[in-house]
Amino acid sequence: MFVFIYWVTTALFWYLISLAISLTFLPLNTLIFGKFKDRGYAFSKVLGLALFGYTAFFLNSLKIMPFNQNGLFWLLAAFLGLNLFLLNIFKPKLPKLSIVLCYELFFLLMFAGYLYLKGFEASIHSLEKYMDFGFIQSLLNTKYMPPQDMWFASTLKESLSINYYYFGHFISALLIRMSGTIPSIGYNLMLGHIFAFGTTLSFALGFNLYQLLAKPQNQKNALRLGFLSGVLSMAIMNFGGNLHTIYLFTKGYLADNPVPFWQIWSNYNPSSYWYPNATRFIPLTIHEFPSYSYVVSDLHGHVLDIPFVLLILALSIVIVQIKNWRKLLLPLGFYSLILAINYMTNSTDFIVYSVILFFVLMIVFDHLTKVLALTGITGLTALVLTLPFSINFKPFASSLGVNCAPDFLVAKGSLGPLLFEANKCQNSPTWMLFILWGFFWIIFLIFLKTIFFNKKREIYRDRITYYFFFVFTVSILLTLFAEFFYFKDIYPAHFRANTMFKLGYQSFIMMSILSGVVIVYVFKGLPFISKIFKLILIIILLPLLTLVLIYYQYALPSYFGKTGFQTLDGTYWIKQQYPDSYQIIQKLNQLKATLFDFNIVEAHGDSYSDYNLISAHTGLPTIVGWPVHEWLWRGSYDVVRPRAAEVQLIYEGDEKDLLPITKILKKYKIKFIIVAEMEKRKYPILNSQKFYKIAQPIYINKKTNSYLFKLKIND
Repeated sequence: MFVFIYWVTTALFWYLISLAISLTFLPLNTLIFGKFKDRGYAFSKVLGLALFGYTAFFLNSLKIMPFNQNGLFWLLAAFLGLNLFLLNIFKPKLPKLSIVLCYELFFLLMFAGYLYLKGFEASIHSLEKYMDFGFIQSLLNTKYMPPQDMWFASTLKESLSINYYYFGHFISALLIRMSGTIPSIGYNLMLGHIFAFGTTLSFALGFNLYQLLAKPQNQKNALRLGFLSGVLSMAIMNFGGNLHTIYLFTKGYLADNPVPFWQIWSNYNPSSYWYPNATRFIPLTIHEFPSYSYVVSDLHGHVLDIPFVLLILALSIVIVQIKNWRKLLLPLGFYSLILAINYMTNSTDFIVYSVILFFVLMIVFDHLTKVLALTGITGLTALVLTLPFSINFKPFASSLGVNCAPDFLVAKGSLGPLLFEANKCQNSPTWMLFILWGFFWIIFLIFLKTIFFNKKREIYRDRITYYFFFVFTVSILLTLFAEFFYFKDIYPAHFRANTMFKLGYQSFIMMSILSGVVIVYVFKGLPFISKIFKLILIIILLPLLTLVLIYYQYALPSYFGKTGFQTLDGTYWIKQQYPDSYQIIQKLNQLKATLFDFNIVEAHGDSYSDYNLISAHTGLPTIVGWPVHEWLWRGSYDVVRPRAAEVQLIYEGDEKDLLPITKILKKYKIKFIIVAEMEKRKYPILNSQKFYKIAQPIYINKKTNSYLFKLKIND
């Protein structure tokens, strides 16, 4: 019982930090979202986190403010003073206390509910979790940005920082630092925080979009129907999947060889259903969605960007309503900031929401030149705001490949940014695309039929109607983008997988929110829709909506099991499976308090394996980590291969000639040598006794011959 109370108080203090940020920025948030029916209170949480987090990142990058708890609280106090000043000068009408309490109660309920479930399976293990946690630990080790790459140690001649999009991980580290939470617990608290953001903000978007779409018709029931819209939008986005659950009624198929469902019909057969198949249905591609992300629990960029994506959609709704261009300055300024955060967190989101801004401004202005100018200025401002990040970042994707390019273009090779490659031709069968996106396609057709082309509406094609049209259209085009183009990366067979994944993820978010509003509006908000037509729609939509919403029911037990609440500490599993590595991790994390800027060496191994466990869980740089990841981040395997050979020499080199080994250790400023489970597995002829000549053991397990050596040569 005492342990459970500890988890509750830890999570509650984290929540109170989030609440403090939300309330601090409430006056500024109300100046932006004050026209929303609920005064936009829900968005103060993420707006505050965005501005506060970016400012901390900016000041730290300039070495003005160290990344410590005191500095962060002083910065928050400064923002509190600024917001009190804004409150005094502009006197915005703040949201009612009842609205604040309702949103906070809902947020807290979602946060607590997810954490309770996460306690069933809290391990930071599998998929991308090592990378994500390693980034967070590296950031927590950092006094000033940029953070060191834990899988590519700096040398005496060159400092090597993380060459990936890590701003979302910075926000995670910021909340961990402010709350004083143990990082391995903070990782899971951040997942709960994002889930609470996703549910709360999607509800707020659905609620407020309904008020705008229904206005001025049926205002008598607008609040009630807006509530239903919010609930449905929230449910589809955060709990829904795609139509792949139709395979619950089939004999099943091998994961790499999907079969049309109508060829393998059977009775209800849940044992044949494997929830990840919904995200890898089209061969050699990826098409994930938020509910899957919440289950598998990676803190990757596309997940960390969910709150900021929902905020930028809210800003786009503010912009589309503005009639006086002078009033655009504040929301466009914040749009630039969130675009910058999109780029630094999940770069393709910068492109997606720049396109959304272009079409939103097309609704607001009649002149294309003005639209292009404002879109360009906003985008350029965002790129300037990314400079603290991008000045130390080297992009690793610069070409746009053409899928199924004709032979004469393949012979040419490239044309500007366009790349024409041989043997790069993959097409998605239409029926498979329908399984993934058919539900949203049908909702869009219903929208066109009943709303966009319906002149019976009191306001025919007003701004918000066009907003729905353009956001739906852009979303659908994004789902089809990978049929024609792909962003070049290092994966030969899966060359369009990341393109489909990154763009499709945003499409799912946008269409989920719009779909909830459209469904409620068509069935309850339009008085002139005939009962027969509604009955036809119910017959079509009810089975499809059911298939979408039952996904979570099958994903949750598959991942979390039925063990009950165990822990929120993501490292508990290491103690059971790799006890020596666990003790070494604890020792190194203790040493970080007194020793600064030191590197380690451990066995390296395949990406997505348990190799590089210790660097990931301490954030301490090792000579080389997961090789495919570093290949992607560094642009070539040629820089990875020599390091792998050097690590092998350290562990398997001749004990009679330690000079080559000591040269490597000095080159990478190695302070500690690890000999634990993974090193003995990787290097069968390892002789750890040779390290006594150049180091002293500070952890020994004689039963397992595991050690942590502290080097003498780099003291």
